[in-house]
Amino acid sequence: MLGRLLNRPRRGPVLDAEVEAQLEELVRENREDRDPEREREILKLRVRAGYALARQSGVRRDVIEPDYDSLDSNGPLPEANADQVTAGMIRAAITRHGGILVRGLVDSGKASALAEEIDRAYAAREAFENGGTPEDGYFEEFQPVVPGQSHPHHGPVKEGGGLLAIDSPKVAFEVFEMFGGGGIRGLVSDYLNEQPAVSDNKTTLRKTDPKIPGGWHQDGKFLGDVNSINLWVALTHCGDDAPGLDLVPKRLDGIVEAGTGDEGFLRIVVPQEQAEQIAAPHGIVSPLFEPGDAMFFDHLYLHKTGSDPSQPNMRFALESWFFGPSAFPEEYAPVAC
Repeated sequence: MLGRLLNRPRRGPVLDAEVEAQLEELVRENREDRDPEREREILKLRVRAGYALARQSGVRRDVIEPDYDSLDSNGPLPEANADQVTAGMIRAAITRHGGILVRGLVDSGKASALAEEIDRAYAAREAFENGGTPEDGYFEEFQPVVPGQSHPHHGPVKEGGGLLAIDSPKVAFEVFEMFGGGGIRGLVSDYLNEQPAVSDNKTTLRKTDPKIPGGWHQDGKFLGDVNSINLWVALTHCGDDAPGLDLVPKRLDGIVEAGTGDEGFLRIVVPQEQAEQIAAPHGIVSPLFEPGDAMFFDHLYLHKTGSDPSQPNMRFALESWFFGPSAFPEEYAPVAC
């Protein structure tokens, strides 16, 4: 499947044939016999391949044209089932409403299984930080493999309730398998009109504590001028008894003035009152999600984690930003997917 995707015509740069063959061989072997050392090598190879794609990308490519005829937008937040959604529909939803909710994009059983693996990755990180021995392959801080590559932002991601997928070779393998097996990679490739790359700093395994408040933000505040699409997948039921997402279901054409602090995440936070004003007349939307339900939106979407300290459960989710290599954020490392 990876080979067929990479050989599509109109996609612009594709992986070098030797790199593609090596990656496919390692992935095939790992499906048959899971091995942490092989999964480390797969991750390293994906980073090298990502940089190669970015170097070859050339002129910035346009994303797909919106298909408004396919969009059912009776409410403020469009919804579609997994068997209905197309890249043109996603683009239409983003240009009119900021995003789209896709029901059942990922098989619910696979979503629940990934949540369990993420929980093991968090336990491995805790063991590592407490001087213990993490379960092999579940947590190890990724080290740069390309000259000039910066270290991933481990600290800020942890403070925000996340764990970088690139820091968990075993779970990262499952994530990339999910992208390919469920048709997600092809859908995103169609949207961006080129083979996508993810980022070392923006593919995040989330285990969200309801006691940690979210902050209204647009990721474009720190991503810059990029071609992007974000995939957020609920891996457990959430939105009522566990934190979901609070959304402003409106297309914004630029970055909202924000910033109530001097450093870190506070520089991009939009006050609640301002978010409510922007959301008028429909108001803020807080959907209920089942395992495998997903949101697609881009870097201009105003959103936050919908936390409430009274909620009894943690929420597990996967968040992955895909970028066109021809317009990739400069401060991040591209990872071929």
